[in-house]
Amino acid sequence: MLFRRNATASRAEAGFVLIEVLVAVGVAAALMAVLIRSFSQTWSGIAIVREEAEATMLGRSMIADASERGKLVAGTQEGVAGRYAWKMTTLLQPAPATAALQQQQQQQQDNGDAKNPPAALYHVILVLVGPSGRSNRLDTLEIGQPAP
Repeated sequence: MLFRRNATASRAEAGFVLIEVLVAVGVAAALMAVLIRSFSQTWSGIAIVREEAEATMLGRSMIADASERGKLVAGTQEGVAGRYAWKMTTLLQPAPATAALQQQQQQQQDNGDAKNPPAALYHVILVLVGPSGRSNRLDTLEIGQPAP
């Protein structure tokens, strides 16, 4: 009789019961669902950051190109560059004239030496809309020659 008790006790401890296996699989499935969701959110966030960085670089190069070539003219321009639709609005900003600047301009006009017209201050607003529909807005002030 003593032998039977030991055999019964060891057989019950020898393996897992079906319920224990099902519970372990359920816990593993719940953990996997949480991990997959966090990874998908991370990948989604990376895509958003990548798109914003690409739009910012494109916008900066467009503003630099416009200001270097003297294309700054008050008004609005629109277009498409690659995957991005863009709209550039340029506003001529009134610059406060100082007495010294006014005097210098008056002397240039009196001497007929108006080779270099005074610089103008432009407010450039560039809005880029990416393929996902997200928009980036870049605002800057640029100095340029006023349009004749």
